[in-house]
Amino acid sequence: MRNHMTLCVITLPLDVADPLERLDDVTAELERQRKSSVPISMFMAGPIFGALPAALIKATFKNYATTAVLTFMPGPDRVIDFLGCPLDDMIYGGGLLAGNCGVGLSSLSYNGAIRMGTAVDTNILSSRDKVEELIQNIQEELTILKNIEV
Repeated sequence: MRNHMTLCVITLPLDVADPLERLDDVTAELERQRKSSVPISMFMAGPIFGALPAALIKATFKNYATTAVLTFMPGPDRVIDFLGCPLDDMIYGGGLLAGNCGVGLSSLSYNGAIRMGTAVDTNILSSRDKVEELIQNIQEELTILKNIEV
């Protein structure tokens, strides 16, 4: 089994208040990106850049464009076994990128549930209460989207 991963940079429509309309906008942009040369270019460039010496990468490549990172790992919709034992739960964490990235949100679906993790620069959200408020807002929007019949 092998995972294939790539990335793309999109602008989030934060000015759109309606969660469903915002989701439609993001879906349309991701679909446009999927049909472009971006995913295959990024996938093919990964091993090339990964082979460069770490000092060269740090000196050359800076993150100026990304302020937030969202990762989603779809997992199985049922309990699976690991070494003969059922896995009751899973967690997946993502972090902040070097540079201007100040918010990292990661999520993993497993057995009908979604687990979320956060990493936030304290210059953006200075207290744990603010981070918990962000998570609560995300959960509320996910609940709204889950309950909408499309």
